[in-house]
Amino acid sequence: MLQEVETAFLTIQNAWNRSSLEVAKKFYTEKLYQTHLAILNEQREKGFANRTEKTQLQELSNYRWINPNSFSVQIYFTCLDYEEELATGRILTGSTSQKQAFLQTWYFDYDDSDQCWKADYIQPISLS
Repeated sequence: MLQEVETAFLTIQNAWNRSSLEVAKKFYTEKLYQTHLAILNEQREKGFANRTEKTQLQELSNYRWINPNSFSVQIYFTCLDYEEELATGRILTGSTSQKQAFLQTWYFDYDDSDQCWKADYIQPISLS
């Protein structure tokens, strides 16, 4: 199961970085997929994209069963995180050279029809 979490996490992060979620759709519940699509569309309309490059999973911890078809896990990872102006490529915020650390709780639901675990909700946790 931890391998499934790692695969889903890295696939979603890479899809987010490319602003193209279709390749990661099988790792999303429909609810989270639509939420992420809306965020990416809003960013595009405002002329920028959030990039998350060179993502490295550092640790999975605090695994908890919620019910037989749902669990949560804390994901600690590092990546380059920045906002890029689409028209010019200019960096608006963040860094293209200095990695940042993130801690998030990811919630997964089991999809009987696809026979796999899917990310349903992501809760950021402040590291400061």
